[in-house]
Amino acid sequence: MITNERQFRISKKKLVDLESELVGAPAPGDASDDEFARMARSALVGTVARMREEIGAYEALSSGSFGPIEIRSLEDLPEALIRARIARALSQADLASLLGLKEQQIQRYEASRYASANLRRVLEIARVLGLSSAPIAVEGR
Repeated sequence: MITNERQFRISKKKLVDLESELVGAPAPGDASDDEFARMARSALVGTVARMREEIGAYEALSSGSFGPIEIRSLEDLPEALIRARIARALSQADLASLLGLKEQQIQRYEASRYASANLRRVLEIARVLGLSSAPIAVEGR
């Protein structure tokens, strides 16, 4: 997942490089098409597709053209916090400022997908980002 403008710019440049490499790769059926070349091309095609998807998702979030950010389980919460920050057009520095923290702390939280943040901090971040709460279901045995 792309979490900031710097990663976005780097990803876009890398995508251009990979697409150029893909254009220059032997096409399926070429005389130079051996098993290794097919595997390399397949890996390259997969990487390009994933990068396009990530870039598209970041562009959609940062432009405001996305649906509600929903989580189906608590495991989805860290990514939802990152997506909400991007959707609110807040940089990591902006969010840090709103919380009275240093930008590097938000960078660490997001890099670890909030594993290093305590529950109080996660709830504070959710509140600042304007996330609404919903009932949490607890299933019986």
